Amino acid sequence: MNSAIEPGGAGERRRHDRGDFLSTSLLLDLTTITVDPAYLEAAGRRAARGEPEPAHRRGFTAGALLAVIGLLMAVAFRNTRESAPEAARVRAGLVARVDQLTKDGDAQVASIEVLRRRVAADREAALTAAVDLDLKTELRALEYAAGAVPVSGPGIVLRLGDATVAVPDAVTRVQDRDLQRAVNVAWAAGAEAVAVNDQRIGPLTAIRQAGESILVDYRPVTSPFEIAIVGDATAMETAFTLSSGSRTLRAIARNLGFAYNVERKSRIVLASSAGARPSVARPVGASNNQERSPAP
Repeated sequence: MNSAIEPGGAGERRRHDRGDFLSTSLLLDLTTITVDPAYLEAAGRRAARGEPEPAHRRGFTAGALLAVIGLLMAVAFRNTRESAPEAARVRAGLVARVDQLTKDGDAQVASIEVLRRRVAADREAALTAAVDLDLKTELRALEYAAGAVPVSGPGIVLRLGDATVAVPDAVTRVQDRDLQRAVNVAWAAGAEAVAVNDQRIGPLTAIRQAGESILVDYRPVTSPFEIAIVGDATAMETAFTLSSGSRTLRAIARNLGFAYNVERKSRIVLASSAGARPSVARPVGASNNQERSPAP
């Protein structure tokens, strides 16, 4: 009859890898149980009979025990040393794959930008031929709000950086919620366009924490973080500084040792958002109240 193996029982322990067993359980037993139980039993019988243990036997037993301990430690060391190169190889492979995928993504973004410029030129030609100024103005406003076109102008730049000195029981790295707060404060201060480390922020852009990394529009960004904000520099700097969100951000930076700096710029250039795409469309010349259909 087959018997079930209880979790954590002897049957389950036998399924463990031999190297793990030698390097953990057996070494732990050797360091905690220093005398063989059979030897203790025999010594007890001799002591009961009043017989002293032969000196050569004591020496032989101690030498054999030391030899066994040395052998097992050598085996454990060898297993650890052999597994280290494999772990390093796997890590190097993952790093290389991430780097390659990042390069492929950058190349695709560049290709998308080229195609987007071609589409924009063809659309401009079609709109000019149609002489529909209202439609042209509406399209420009929608593209601008969606981050679908590059933008330049004066503004301010907020720089945030991880703390250089650890604070006990505190997270001393800039988190996604810190960047989210900064971007929200920028919009509330009258920003016309915002980017985080050159990643344009659009209506559908997400700022997310992924382990110890931060993703902006699914692309990793690292400290120091530069939040570029295009708009009326003087008005935005005042509104940004006086807002409650900015005061909270400054308090967090002061308490945790973050780098924090706001600088006014006479000209900031922001690229378009890589993730911006139309969700609805209508033919040129269609009525404004015509029902819009999803774009392909």
